[in-house]
Amino acid sequence: MIVCKFGGTSVADAACVARVCDLAAARRPEGCLVVVSAMARVTRRLLALGRLAEAGELPAARRQLGELFAQHREVAAEVADAARRAALDDPFAAEEKELGVLLAGIRRAGRLRPVASDRLLAAGELLSSRILAAALASREQPVAWIDPRELVATDERFGEARPDQPRTAAACERHARAHLAARRLVVTGGFVGVTRRGDTTTLGWDGSDTSAALLAAALGAELLEVFKDVDGVYTADPRSVPGARLVPHLSYREAAELTLLGAQVLHYATIPLAARAGTAVRVRNTFRPEAPGTLIRGVAGVPAVRGLAAAGPMSATRLPGRYPCHGLNGGSSWPSQARRLQSLTATKAGAPAGEALTWNGDAGERVALLSLVGASAADVAERAAAALAGRGALHAAGSRCDTHLSVLVPLAEAPAVLADLHQAFFSGPESSAEGC
Repeated sequence: MIVCKFGGTSVADAACVARVCDLAAARRPEGCLVVVSAMARVTRRLLALGRLAEAGELPAARRQLGELFAQHREVAAEVADAARRAALDDPFAAEEKELGVLLAGIRRAGRLRPVASDRLLAAGELLSSRILAAALASREQPVAWIDPRELVATDERFGEARPDQPRTAAACERHARAHLAARRLVVTGGFVGVTRRGDTTTLGWDGSDTSAALLAAALGAELLEVFKDVDGVYTADPRSVPGARLVPHLSYREAAELTLLGAQVLHYATIPLAARAGTAVRVRNTFRPEAPGTLIRGVAGVPAVRGLAAAGPMSATRLPGRYPCHGLNGGSSWPSQARRLQSLTATKAGAPAGEALTWNGDAGERVALLSLVGASAADVAERAAAALAGRGALHAAGSRCDTHLSVLVPLAEAPAVLADLHQAFFSGPESSAEGC
């Protein structure tokens, strides 16, 4: 079986939902669980409602809540037949009423507490997944909608809850396995879980990827397809580097390093979950499904630079500390967003290992961390140093993985340095982007 995850841009409007229906229906014979994010920008709008209520602006929050539900009802009217639209009336009304009560409680408390924030933000996935299930049913597809809180069990770290994998696996067996065996499409929301006490949690911003990887592991899926609005993983962010190339293949370790060091195509907790379960991951484009995407699995091939990641801005006076091996060799799989990079030591490129230097810019200067991933620092240091000649970059040592080289640069110089490094390593036919 496979798990398919569709991001917010993939379900942004009725036309997008119809496209997702086609993709999901084509995968139903294999046994397919579909994880869907909130519609584009909805999670941010829900958070804004909470902030309005917290500030005492309850009438404005309620008005905007009504507008948000009207948007979802309009999409449902375009993608679902009359019977399925009518079936959404009661759950939508109940959800809108519950959120209205929640906003009033936030107003009274004068504070948006994490437990209330998680319940509020979960609404986006609850609504979008119900709409997708109704759209599929309207196309005569056998489908089962399952509330994500019936599948994903977590602890009580509201805002960035840690999944409880044994409880999640048991819940998947109870609620999803029979539907999948009957070749029904199972549709659920990402990002959302539940505590033992029944409180709604979220897995952290952009946590739908993590939900999908968690459910794929729980169900023993052979493949996790993550659908985005890009063709796959690139050698660098194509928005910053126009010449960035698609990377056809990555190992688990290479993908994990790229995401943890700043590449944003996948949530950083996704790859360790897939690696431990042996689930292959393919990153694909919802809007160009014929494109092969990037396949992530197995171990690395010949060491070579596969891609560039960028993280920042960060303060030169508060450089994070030593960063772990991303959960693949016993490190934590669930670092908080604020501690994704836990320590760095700055050294000159080519200097003896461990020769620490003080940042030579202003004490409060904003810097960026740029990383060449897929080869050890020793293998690429000379070539990188030549590309960075004349720039104020410092080598950033500190990883226990020895599968990348990182440099710290002033934030204003980061785009130019990124372009220089990309030119040095991916400009010719000898490019190592092919991966393992």
